[in-house]
Amino acid sequence: MNQQVQRWQFDLATAQDKRAFSAVRQAVEFLQTHQAKFPEDFIPNNPTAFALLALNNHKWFLSQHTALSTEERIQNIVAGK
Repeated sequence: MNQQVQRWQFDLATAQDKRAFSAVRQAVEFLQTHQAKFPEDFIPNNPTAFALLALNNHKWFLSQHTALSTEERIQNIVAGK
């Protein structure tokens, strides 16, 4: 899977695409950095499931949510909002 991921290329043609891609990357970093703050077994060990969790929650890392605290982001992600 890692080899496939390394071959992927993304066409970030618009500013919105770039913001979304950045938000996904921020979600990944946040989930990795704050894993211990989530409920036990909430963060998947499976890379595919982890990627889906980041994709499904990238909205919490877009500009309109920059004022959220770490705890608020965690609460929103766990609640599945």
